[in-house]
Amino acid sequence: MFSGKRFGVEFKFNEAPKVTSALSDLSLDHLWVIYPGMMCYPAHEKITMLPLAEIFRLPGEIG
Repeated sequence: MFSGKRFGVEFKFNEAPKVTSALSDLSLDHLWVIYPGMMCYPAHEKITMLPLAEIFRLPGEIG
């Protein structure tokens, strides 16, 4: 929890990962899915797909 918000990070091994139910199951405000692909993109308004090579961006995205 950060500033009263619940965030999650999920790691996937697939280059085209599917969105899971973690966002709703855990009542998260935002979920980052770390995957082995090359592009950072929104999969949903509260889900960001983030390449493993760019994981260093995660603290800035949260804070």
